[in-house]
Amino acid sequence: AADATTARPIFDPAGAAFADAQIVSRADLTAGQTVQGPAAIIEDETTIIVPVSRHAIRQPDGCIDIKEGRA
Repeated sequence: AADATTARPIFDPAGAAFADAQIVSRADLTAGQTVQGPAAIIEDETTIIVPVSRHAIRQPDGCIDIKEGRA
């Protein structure tokens, strides 16, 4: 799993509540690395929000797949 660079509260609409989300730089993710939600994967052009109920996996081609459940 990715190490959080920092954290901040984000609103999770599914839970109708705020959750402390890890903030992760996309540039720091390596192929196969996972990020468990709640999280925000940040870069200059965009931010990917990973809800509490999902996890993200960085693919070898650089894509980020978001899947249901815990990593």
